[in-house]
Amino acid sequence: MAVNALYLDDWTVEKVQRSKEGYRLVARYDVEPDHCPKCGSTRQPYRHGPRAIDYVDAPVHGQRTVVAVDVQRYRCRDCSATFMQPLPDMDPQRRMTRRCVDHIREQGLIRPYAHLAREIGLDEKTIRDICNEEIEALLARHKPVAPVALGCHPPAAGRRPTARRNPSSAGCWPHPPRRSG
Repeated sequence: MAVNALYLDDWTVEKVQRSKEGYRLVARYDVEPDHCPKCGSTRQPYRHGPRAIDYVDAPVHGQRTVVAVDVQRYRCRDCSATFMQPLPDMDPQRRMTRRCVDHIREQGLIRPYAHLAREIGLDEKTIRDICNEEIEALLARHKPVAPVALGCHPPAAGRRPTARRNPSSAGCWPHPPRRSG
């Protein structure tokens, strides 16, 4: 049994090519649609010819990786609408694998965008756009919390240090009186 070089379920890798630029995997997705996404008909759609599309994948051994896929087109028997074979492992907004998008989101927080762009073989703006989406999502989930103790007064002669508390927290201590003069 041959090893699936993509390590993705339901994919068959037909050929692996290696060059100076990196890896090129010729693959096909083995699952055919069982209904029309436009009208919902469950009748088996007609095959309507393939379309060759290259998808960028996460780097392998530090080399650029491209997955060449002949994506099957279909025509519905009921509504005559045409649609592409759904590829769940590919990002619907970009011509890259979800694994590559996850790699960019993870590495974009710790590495320069220009380095990632060179390594993956994409434009730096694409890397920046994906990372900005991730940063916005992280900021939306972040809920900052103010500390209970805001600071500490230095001890006066013969006194213990006192802490000022956040006025919004329960049991807040009063501020020391201001000295006039």
